Amino acid sequence: MSEEVPKDIAGPFVLIVIITAKPGKADEVAKHLSKVRAHAESDKEPDCLTFRPCRGYGGNPDSFAIFEKYMSMEAFELHRKSPPAIAFKASECCTFDKHEYFDEIGASET
Repeated sequence: MSEEVPKDIAGPFVLIVIITAKPGKADEVAKHLSKVRAHAESDKEPDCLTFRPCRGYGGNPDSFAIFEKYMSMEAFELHRKSPPAIAFKASECCTFDKHEYFDEIGASET
């Protein structure tokens, strides 16, 4: 699956990511996601408006859904380059099954 980020999104947007832990790695995925969330919710990522990882997507305890919202593509790029996000990706403990980007309806631009 392509991780290509759309170039035509301007302003706030929502991202939904679906991932599946490799066999025996679901708890490791959960730990990484907790670290990524803590960083995303800190003042180190002021334009990450929400980062909500959830376990059990589709009734599968090895599958995760992540709901994210950013003020801009720049904020998303900052998030992707954060130390916890880089460590998570480098761990190779899961597969990134799906990325869906959405323009938010009714979001006011600042």
